Amino acid sequence: MRNPKALSFSLALGILSWSTEALILSQIAAFFGFPLSTGASLLGLAILNLGISIPISIANVGVFEASLAFGLSQASIPVENGMIIAAIHHFFQIAGVMT
Repeated sequence: MRNPKALSFSLALGILSWSTEALILSQIAAFFGFPLSTGASLLGLAILNLGISIPISIANVGVFEASLAFGLSQASIPVENGMIIAAIHHFFQIAGVMT
């Protein structure tokens, strides 16, 4: 808070990060025939982040997919399809970190 410029930069990066992740999630869902609104994508991501806030497995495998599938079910995506979308989304995140 002492440096307003750094705070503004951090907020901008946070918004960019969440927007990019929401866009990627909505593109994966659309590929499987489930178009998501921006709000639905952000809700799914918010529920995902709540679900993985306490790490209980390596790379949150399982918890990540279940949390995101639950979040996507709030946008009327069947849980089975939500698990597939979540697994692909998680794969892209892990692959991005490993490269």
